[in-house]
Amino acid sequence: MGEKRPRLSLPGALVILSICILFSAFNISSAIRESSRNQMNNGMVEYELSRFNDNIEDLIKTLQENNEGE
Repeated sequence: MGEKRPRLSLPGALVILSICILFSAFNISSAIRESSRNQMNNGMVEYELSRFNDNIEDLIKTLQENNEGE
């Protein structure tokens, strides 16, 4: 019960910190690349969103007309 757990040495901590920094840098650069690709397709997304909104409006109008007719 009197055993001491080994502590993390300074070089070990630096290695772990370096790996974390590299991993974070990779994720950030990947996110930046992905966002720049999405900006190119932004026009298509806006068109699809506009069509979706138009379809929802038509559905709501149809449902309202059906409710008024009953």
